[in-house]
Amino acid sequence: MPSNEEISNRIIEALSKKAPNSICPICKSKKWNVADGYIVLPVSPHPRELHLSGRVIPLVAVTCSNCGNTQLINLIKLGFKPEDFQDLRVDLKASENAEQKKQ
Repeated sequence: MPSNEEISNRIIEALSKKAPNSICPICKSKKWNVADGYIVLPVSPHPRELHLSGRVIPLVAVTCSNCGNTQLINLIKLGFKPEDFQDLRVDLKASENAEQKKQ
């Protein structure tokens, strides 16, 4: 299983290919961090219904390292395929341990 850092690097590399020189619209920084985990947005056929067993949009949160502005980026649009998702699984325990060491 790839490390969280390797996964983050893959995502940043894919984002850099799609949007080279990406600049934060708030503070103009060029440094971004990738969240250790994903956001899964359910797609529903009706605006007032939530269908958790249906189609989803796989997203990753990318955060400006300066001001904290957060963008949600569609993994499919970055070029990842559903068969790539197993290799994108992050180790949440390793992420929690790294956060505790920072404190």
